[in-house]
Amino acid sequence: MSARVKLGIAAVLLLPTIIAGSYLSGWLVTLLLHVNVPLSGLTYWRYLQALDMPAFQMYAGRIKMAGCIGYGSTALAWLGVLYPMLRTQKRATHGSARFAARSDLGKSGMLSKDPSGIIVGKSSGRFLRLSGTRHVLLAAGTRSGKGVSFGIPNALHYEGSLVMVDMKQEGFDITSKARSLLGPVFLFNPFAEDLRTHRWNPFAYVRADRLHRASDLQAISECLYKQTPGQDPFWANAARNAFEAAASLLFDRWQHAEQSGADAQELYPTLGAIYRLMSGNGDDLKAHFKSQLTQPGTSTATRTAFANITSLADQTFSSVIGVAQAPLLIFASRVLDEATSGNDFDLRSLRRLRQSIYVGVAPNRLAEARGILNLFFEQAIKLNTDVTPQKDPSVKHQCLFLLDEFAALGRIDCLVDGTTYVAGYNVRLACMIQSLSQLDDVYGPDKARTMITNLACRVIFAPSEQRDANDFSEMLGYTTERKQQRTRASGGNVSYTDIEERRALMLPQELKALSPKKEIVFVEGAERPVLCDKIRYYEDRDCTPKLLGAVEVPKLEL
Repeated sequence: MSARVKLGIAAVLLLPTIIAGSYLSGWLVTLLLHVNVPLSGLTYWRYLQALDMPAFQMYAGRIKMAGCIGYGSTALAWLGVLYPMLRTQKRATHGSARFAARSDLGKSGMLSKDPSGIIVGKSSGRFLRLSGTRHVLLAAGTRSGKGVSFGIPNALHYEGSLVMVDMKQEGFDITSKARSLLGPVFLFNPFAEDLRTHRWNPFAYVRADRLHRASDLQAISECLYKQTPGQDPFWANAARNAFEAAASLLFDRWQHAEQSGADAQELYPTLGAIYRLMSGNGDDLKAHFKSQLTQPGTSTATRTAFANITSLADQTFSSVIGVAQAPLLIFASRVLDEATSGNDFDLRSLRRLRQSIYVGVAPNRLAEARGILNLFFEQAIKLNTDVTPQKDPSVKHQCLFLLDEFAALGRIDCLVDGTTYVAGYNVRLACMIQSLSQLDDVYGPDKARTMITNLACRVIFAPSEQRDANDFSEMLGYTTERKQQRTRASGGNVSYTDIEERRALMLPQELKALSPKKEIVFVEGAERPVLCDKIRYYEDRDCTPKLLGAVEVPKLEL
């Protein structure tokens, strides 16, 4: 509180203090003089002025005593209120860290009922929400209840658009019916054993005109063929060129069929079609590529792109094609091929039409699905950071990306620096990881630290890794403990000395022993960290009414 504000409060309190003193002094003077007159704020002053009259000289002592007691007591009360506020607080020698009180939660806005706020915990029966456009990072080990206490409660209550990584499809089974009351619901489960999935084709977002086609295809190829640090960039670049050439050829065929009036739907480019084109027909692959270029409608740009590949030496050509085929081999699966051969939802409309997309991949398929999942989220985020709400009034909803097992998705390049600006596009991130070291492994220590810094809210459960426990203990800060030290002198005399010691608000071992019912929340800009309750959606009175089950999902036709 500034000095000006403190002085203002003192001045405001002074007037009622004077009025109270006048009434109290007036009441006392009538009591001491044994008179019965109507009491007002001027009673005492009338008797004080009457002291000049001879008849009142004998009562002067009583009148003055009434004023001293009346005004003195109210003045002391005024000073008693102001003293704690005006005095200079002694600075704690080693720190004054503590957890947030309820008043702190109110000041930080975490007790708001904003339906677009991200739920981060619960305190005294009320949800704690992160409002605005800030992002969240949740660090917790396996089987610690990330979905139970964070993922599912947010899927039930968040009222913007939602894109949710749902590995076991528990989120979909529990929350999709409730979210269908807000808008359309989709499940993209490209390895669905029961064949129930909606479809997504990344090429549906490639602009067909040749002016933009090349750059849009490059965005897809850069995601599929990432440059690995320390390796020769030639192979990744050459694989991208081969992929872009194949995709360009498929677009040429599709456009030619459309212009010819033929049914072109079956010719629309897909990742499975590129896999089959690159696999050849069993003959020499170079000769196969050259034969494809003789078909009508093939553009000069496509011929040039293939020429750059087929002109390579045979051994180099084979190696490049091998690198290009690697992320596409999974499209030998008919289910995955069909799941990526159409578009049942439009990623571009996430901020314009409130909707929910669950991305479900079984944990045992995660390793092979990493490339396709990485491409999905890279494309979804890029398509929703093209125009700000200020420039396009149709952008009226927030979109929350609820990313469970965030590190398992691989390096999403647009998020390396994107955490600093995506909030301005009404895009919010809630990333769930097992430990901070996971981000170091995927993004490198420097980029990982930048991302963590830009994720304004951090939620932690009891850490399992010692490094994380040490980091979180440092983040919580230190407090000053005052102790009395007893000393016995040689003569038998005992003396006591007050000493101050530094102590972490929570030691690393205390963090590792944190109750499974508790969590700690750090919010950028808030003065204090929050120690609060985890949510258990299945026994929470705010969640259980929304547990309506799952919606129907169409079945692929193979």
